[in-house]
Amino acid sequence: MGRTALSKISRAVRRARIPFLKLPRNRIIFLCPADFHYYHILTVVNQLAKDKNFEITIVKWDTFEEKRIDNVRYIEKKTFDRECLRTYDIFCTTEFGRNPPWWVTGMIKVYFLHGVGPKASYFASDSLSYYDVLFTPGPYVKKRQLPFVNQSCQFFDIGLPITDSLITAGKNASSTSGLPELLYAPSWSSSKEYISIDEKILVEIGALKGWKVVIRPHPNLLIPSRCNGVDWGKRLKSLQQDNNHVTVHAGEGTSIYDILETADVLLTDISSVLFEFLILDRPIIFYAKEGIETFYDFQDLSDQMSDACKTIYSPDTLAAILEEEHCRPEARSAQREKLLAQTIYNPGKASEKMLSAFHQLVTKC
Repeated sequence: MGRTALSKISRAVRRARIPFLKLPRNRIIFLCPADFHYYHILTVVNQLAKDKNFEITIVKWDTFEEKRIDNVRYIEKKTFDRECLRTYDIFCTTEFGRNPPWWVTGMIKVYFLHGVGPKASYFASDSLSYYDVLFTPGPYVKKRQLPFVNQSCQFFDIGLPITDSLITAGKNASSTSGLPELLYAPSWSSSKEYISIDEKILVEIGALKGWKVVIRPHPNLLIPSRCNGVDWGKRLKSLQQDNNHVTVHAGEGTSIYDILETADVLLTDISSVLFEFLILDRPIIFYAKEGIETFYDFQDLSDQMSDACKTIYSPDTLAAILEEEHCRPEARSAQREKLLAQTIYNPGKASEKMLSAFHQLVTKC
C-alpha cells in the first residue's frame, strides 16, 4: 500500500470523529531552516495551536533556539524523514530545497517566501513547480514567480505576518536614549562578491557623532565560511567595544523585530527589511553596491526604490545624507507608500489572511 493511500485512509479516519479516537482533524507541518524563518510564521502558528481542530508540527532543519508555543510539536529534520507512517494534510516551507523525502506524498505542498525584495534570481525559479500553493508576500514577488509555477498552482495573496505589529507603531521612533537611532541591517548573498556589508561603512559608523547606532547583521554574515573567510562577527564585536554609541544585535533567539520600531532611519542594501520598514514610513538609506542590480535582476524595481529611498553608492557620503534624511523624514513619504503597495500585501492583516488560507486549504484535504 502506497503512502498516498495511507494518507487518504488516515484522513478519512480522523474526519470520522469516532468518540474514542481522539485524533486531530487537520495536521499541518511547517519546515523552518532558521529562527528568523520561524519568526515569520510565529503569529499564525500561535493561533492555529489554539484551535483543537489542528495539530501543528515544526521541523527545525538547522538547530535554533525556538520560542516554543504550547500544543505545538517540535522535531528535528532527521525525525521527520523517519516518520514514514505519519500523515500530514499540509506541508508549508519557507525555503527552497527544504522538502520532504520523495516517499512522503499526499500532502498539499505550500511555499511561503520569508520576506520580500528584489532578489528575483533567488525566489523566482523552477523550484516553484514543486508546490501546489504559493503564499505570496506582495505583488512584485508574485509577478516574478508566476512564470515558474505549475498550471494548477493556487495563489493566496498573504503579505508578511511578522510585519503586522508594525502597523500600530506609527511614524515616530520610540528610542529612549535621547539620541536619534540608526539601524544598519546588511544582508547576505550566496555570491561572495555581492555581500554588501562594507568595511568603509563600519568606519563611517564608528565616526558618527550624536547618533545611536544598532547593527543587525544577517545571521550568515557571522559565519566566516559563508563570507569568503571574513570574520565579520569579530569585526563587529571590535567596533562595539571601541564605540559607546554602537550596539550589535545578533545571536540565536533574537529578531530584528526586537529593535525595528526604535529606529529613526534605516541603512540597508537589498534586505527584505528595507521593504518591511516602509510600513513605519520613516527614512531609508539604500546602499547600492556596484553590479548588484544586474546580478539580482531587479531593474524593474530600481526606479521605485530610488524614489522611496535615498541611494548611496559610496559610504563616504553617509554622515551628511543621514542628517539630511533625518531632518526631512516626510520628504519621501508618498513614494514610500507607493513602494509599499507594490511589494507587501495586507499590512497589519497578513496573519489573518494566512489563517484564512489554511482554513480554506484543509477543506480540500
